[in-house]
Amino acid sequence: MLDLVPNPEEQPVRRPSLHGSVVVRAAPEDVLDAAAGDLFAQAVACVRRFGDFHLAVAVGPALDRLYTRLMCDPTYRALPWKRTHLWLVEEAGVPESDARSRYGAMRESLVEHSDIPPEQAHPIGSGPGAAAEYESLLRETLGWREKGHDRLDAVLLELESGGVVAGVRDGAEEPGLMTARGVDPRVAAMTAAFLNASRFIAVLALGAGRAADVRALSGGGPGAPPASRLRPLGGELRWYLDRAACGPA
Repeated sequence: MLDLVPNPEEQPVRRPSLHGSVVVRAAPEDVLDAAAGDLFAQAVACVRRFGDFHLAVAVGPALDRLYTRLMCDPTYRALPWKRTHLWLVEEAGVPESDARSRYGAMRESLVEHSDIPPEQAHPIGSGPGAAAEYESLLRETLGWREKGHDRLDAVLLELESGGVVAGVRDGAEEPGLMTARGVDPRVAAMTAAFLNASRFIAVLALGAGRAADVRALSGGGPGAPPASRLRPLGGELRWYLDRAACGPA
């Protein structure tokens, strides 16, 4: 009997119009493979050119799956972790043992299972001066590079509800590399300006729950979500979406 029920996997995908390049795959696992492959290539290229690789990471359900892929898939285990400096895009002002600690999550998913030397995994402190202290550490560490190359090599972000990504919020442009926001807990975060100075920014968006946010970002304009402020200068912004996150064709 002829099957007249359309297969969702064979339907056309609506490719959103987003600033930067857009990678669309039908299944989430294929999206993770694409992101992991691009990150691997970026890491190898930077180590060859500069001798090290500076990676800033956020946390989230999709990113957690990506980190697991990086640790478990033999294809990506050769990523040059020993030459990698791991930075946090943002951190809540809580102890590392607190469930809200981003570094606690990163320690469990990446640091403990990779070859990153302990001194190259950089947590953000929980004190009132944490943002300023982290900015000083960033400037000191990146300052070993030639002027103009003293920036992050890659940033991994996840599109959250409301079109938000770690480190980027609505409001006036914030100076410097780091800023402090909110209370209880106070959050130390990289500024949009610092993120936009990066060589490569990857943003993951998986599932139908992100379709409305992707659609809002595609519209642009004055009311666009905070993630629309991601506009690298001299770098590349790449979105990684599955079919569901793109919405109906």
